[in-house]
Amino acid sequence: MKKILSELFPSIFKKASQLNDVITVGEQLFAHWVTAVNRCDVNAVMQLFAADAIFYGTSTKTLITSSDGIRQYFEQAFAQLQPLSMSIDNKKMLSVSDNAMLLACSDKWVVKLDGQQQVMFGRLVLTAAIRQGQWKIVSFHRSVMPD
Repeated sequence: MKKILSELFPSIFKKASQLNDVITVGEQLFAHWVTAVNRCDVNAVMQLFAADAIFYGTSTKTLITSSDGIRQYFEQAFAQLQPLSMSIDNKKMLSVSDNAMLLACSDKWVVKLDGQQQVMFGRLVLTAAIRQGQWKIVSFHRSVMPD
């Protein structure tokens, strides 16, 4: 019966399969993101980004459009905010096409800034796409959560 239905309505079954794939890939991207940030591992963070990624960090005033610029952002942030701990919540993933997805979450950063521990809440939106056979972040935007 399932075979007959899948032949009659292939888009329904494809969408269910794609949804599972999006959730799996999205969960993996989020997990790698959290691990890399919590280790303050710039190289691991950079492995998540596509070479052509665009980037708006929390403290950037202009759009960063180069891998070198993204690397410099994280080198400076990690140097300034260590030790740090970051966690995410309210994760949502949405398939845009077979090779692109949107990911969104809220996050919590516990950092040491100017010798004082601070807690910062934010919202993060990523676009991921397949680049050279791998899922990579192609667009990144993080902003402070309004009070």
